[in-house]
Amino acid sequence: MTQLSATEIESPGWTSRLVPKLEAAGYRRFWSTEHRGPSQSASPLLVTAIAGSLTTRIRVGTAGVRLRYYNPLKLAEDASLLESLFPNRFDLGLIGGRDSRPEVDQALALPGSDDIEAKTAELLAYFDGTAQNGARVKSVRAPAPPPVWICSLDRTSARNAGCRGLKFAYSVYLPQLKGQTASTSILSAYRDSFSGKGDPEAVITCIGACAGTATAAQTEWARMTKADSRIFKPNSGRDSGGFPSPNFVGTASECREQLEELAHQFGVSELVVQCVSGHLAAKIAAYEMLANAS
Repeated sequence: MTQLSATEIESPGWTSRLVPKLEAAGYRRFWSTEHRGPSQSASPLLVTAIAGSLTTRIRVGTAGVRLRYYNPLKLAEDASLLESLFPNRFDLGLIGGRDSRPEVDQALALPGSDDIEAKTAELLAYFDGTAQNGARVKSVRAPAPPPVWICSLDRTSARNAGCRGLKFAYSVYLPQLKGQTASTSILSAYRDSFSGKGDPEAVITCIGACAGTATAAQTEWARMTKADSRIFKPNSGRDSGGFPSPNFVGTASECREQLEELAHQFGVSELVVQCVSGHLAAKIAAYEMLANAS
């Protein structure tokens, strides 16, 4: 059966109560995200540190840090510290997107921010001591750098991740927001270009609603999408409500069947899921039901 991990883009205040429950339910990872809405967190590394301090087994990390807003050396230092605090449990996920508000993007962007590939190369060079400026991480360091994940919808980014021997996370939900359909060819591009040690490692991320009945799950999805159009943006080519369709929705067994089909379609052995809910108890119950479904 496909391994499950979890991510959250909303309600960071629930982290301290949610993540221990995810660990107890057997989830492999918990990834925090970087968004700037009223109910979201713009500090995924900080959320990761909180999640890691409350758990002992589950992997914690980011999906991802918006690299255009970070100094690569400072990010390497912060990531090395997290790896030393949570040995073999930290994942550094990177994304290249920008904030949708120009004034926020301009305030946060650093020189050279548009060249994400160059910033990725610089970050990796600080880890292994090959930076052209001679700098490297000299503060608290882990025995080895953390795994680096590229989180992207872009074929070029997928190829670049493969060429660098990095790991790759692909969302099957977000393409809908661009009027597109998720494509297995993106993961094929990553795998075909992979030149690192070992085998390529890819996951897909997905979002949906799980509840005790199919009707309750459909109602929860409809309520959440209409209540928060920042996250669930209406666009063309959608379901009858005008919003993106969930990747999974229904009872735990129905959701698990849908997720297994996704895993088979994209050829992955791990799915990173988000169960939407406006209530913490219902969200925890959804994750637990999903983990226990067969």
